Amino acid sequence: MPTIDICLVAGRRPDLLKTTLQSFSASVFENFDVANFYANIDPIFGGTDDEKRTQDVIRSFFPDAHITTPENPNFCTAVRRNWLSTQSPFVFHLEDDWVVNEKIFSAEILEIFSNKDVAQVSLNHFYKNWNYKHGPYHRQWPRWKVLGIKFKLGFSFPCFTTSPSFLRGDFARKAGALMDERFDPEKQFHNDVNRPLKKFIKPYKNFIYGERKPYVITDTGRNWRDERKIKKTLVNSTSSWETTES
Repeated sequence: MPTIDICLVAGRRPDLLKTTLQSFSASVFENFDVANFYANIDPIFGGTDDEKRTQDVIRSFFPDAHITTPENPNFCTAVRRNWLSTQSPFVFHLEDDWVVNEKIFSAEILEIFSNKDVAQVSLNHFYKNWNYKHGPYHRQWPRWKVLGIKFKLGFSFPCFTTSPSFLRGDFARKAGALMDERFDPEKQFHNDVNRPLKKFIKPYKNFIYGERKPYVITDTGRNWRDERKIKKTLVNSTSSWETTES
């Protein structure tokens, strides 16, 4: 079985992360040959004590984890650094605010990757809500607005994600090298702010795992933010976080 490297992007949220790692370790990671664990803990949502606790949580599951704690938060920098650090044939990308709802086995994922065009296997969830009407590959159709009415154009392009997913290692490393740290990774995959990256990904496919299943993963971060009145905003293809009231 080929090895995988795990890439984690986290904030200073140790309790949320512990739930995430418990879930994925029991249902996913134990079914794969994990070679390396790379984590980036951005200085958001907590203080230095929370950062230390977050590191302790990671090492309780992966004692030899490679952990980076930058002085300034930048989601794209975190993803790029993690992906470029990997060495294995496959990579699992993870954020600190998800749980998985079923066991995922290596044989099934490797069977999907036997199609050489598949560069990513992402896990279906409520907010993606892919209905498979157009097949299992995540694509978007550009729309043209005429007199206030949107029309779907006749061509589509592949979509890639930074929600929990498996990636081919060489694809992740090449995509990471092309990322522009001024913009969120998904926005670079989906629009024209980074044309070299969009050109690179064009021949590849993102297989959405979970057809005929309940949602495979659940986002726990939205409730966590709502409880603390933290709002995510997007300006110029870059995300930021702000507290809506004290």
